[in-house]
Amino acid sequence: MEITWKHKSVKQLISEHGPYHGTNPVEIIKSLSRELVLKAFTKEWDGPPYDILSLAKMLGFEVLPNNSIVDARISPRPKGNFLIEYNPSQIPARINFSLAHEIGHTLFSDCADMVRHRSKEMEDSSWELEFLCNVAAAEILLPYARFSNDANQVPFSLEGLIQLSNRYKASLESVFIRFSEVVEKPCMVMIARFQDNGDLVLDYEIKSTHCKLNDVADGYVIPKSSKAYDCIKAGWTSHDLEEWDIFQGEKYRVFAIGLPAIRRQTQLRAGLLIVPQDYDETPVRGMYEVRGDATEPRKGEGNKIIAQVVNTSAGTGFGFGKAMAKKYPASKKALEQWKSQKGVFVLGETQLVHLTGDVHAFQMVAQQGIFPKYGEIPLKYDSLQKCLVDLAEAAKHLNATVHMPMIGAGQAKGNWDIIQGMIFQELIKKDIEVTVYILPGAKQEKQQLSIELQLD
Repeated sequence: MEITWKHKSVKQLISEHGPYHGTNPVEIIKSLSRELVLKAFTKEWDGPPYDILSLAKMLGFEVLPNNSIVDARISPRPKGNFLIEYNPSQIPARINFSLAHEIGHTLFSDCADMVRHRSKEMEDSSWELEFLCNVAAAEILLPYARFSNDANQVPFSLEGLIQLSNRYKASLESVFIRFSEVVEKPCMVMIARFQDNGDLVLDYEIKSTHCKLNDVADGYVIPKSSKAYDCIKAGWTSHDLEEWDIFQGEKYRVFAIGLPAIRRQTQLRAGLLIVPQDYDETPVRGMYEVRGDATEPRKGEGNKIIAQVVNTSAGTGFGFGKAMAKKYPASKKALEQWKSQKGVFVLGETQLVHLTGDVHAFQMVAQQGIFPKYGEIPLKYDSLQKCLVDLAEAAKHLNATVHMPMIGAGQAKGNWDIIQGMIFQELIKKDIEVTVYILPGAKQEKQQLSIELQLD
């Protein structure tokens, strides 16, 4: 059912960003949060776990502990700045989430109009604003460029989710939610609450894109035969092969873990991960890595696109750009012609160049100059993200495979862990085959070889 959004800040958000991100404020907030995170990555904000306190300071916000408030609040300061106060007595995961939630408030252009914090006196539609800030917090704590890739590399089980929670220093509930959004396997996540009568009742459920189960109504009572009822304390786990009425006559593996009560409430909760009986714990394989030369793409017959990051000076440098110019003079000529077009050759723009036969080059302006400046690396992650979206469209149009070196991780100084997460999200999740080539004998940073090398 489509929601009619009533909060004035939410309606203003839709009015301001609708032409660019659509009219769904959830998608708008996700896009704005990702832009914020990608810009922070350019300033070398690193993780996981991600230090939300340092992010707030990086954004120019003052952050102070205050034992008198419940969670956190944000107040306007002169010159467009903000003060974020938080309760330091909370557990670290809760502090991180509270800070990220308050940063989410700053994505609304009218944030400076009043002090923002949760209270009993809030207007009826205030849940909309708080919900959207929770969405922003999850995007900030578990960034799409990193978390999507990591979520698909851990074991497809409760243990895998606990690993992610520990690695990102994020609450299990937020990991449950984000995991179901990004995992490339069929699953359903449920968050349920123990009632005074002993029933375990569903608060909400989220399905992965590959899940075949139908939606479940809020208030659904989990069958008393389920081992989930064993999770009567936070951290207690259970798992079993179960058959519920909503499983359409099939058996599903149900993993459960006890979750703490929500602040100011006493009812314990449980998180459930529900996967098919014949589920495969093997991590989803991402890109295909080989030792070789990206200027000589493999994969047999069919169209092939060589992805190339270029800088704003259009110089080919001494790395992959130089190799492309030497092997395919047409790529250098096209780049020079493109640069001559004022207002067109700018960060975030792309062009497709036919090289020879079934081979094309896809040039992406995602690097500002050659050297780091003002505390920022040359690679601009937000520009690269826009370029990868265009690359996916080009690959679909040509029915082509994509070939690349470790783009952005050389002269551009980008973090390959982040970049491969972006490639996974924008290309691999759209069923586009990606091959990454590492030159034999090339010296690479240890962190850039974080996924297993598969030789031909």
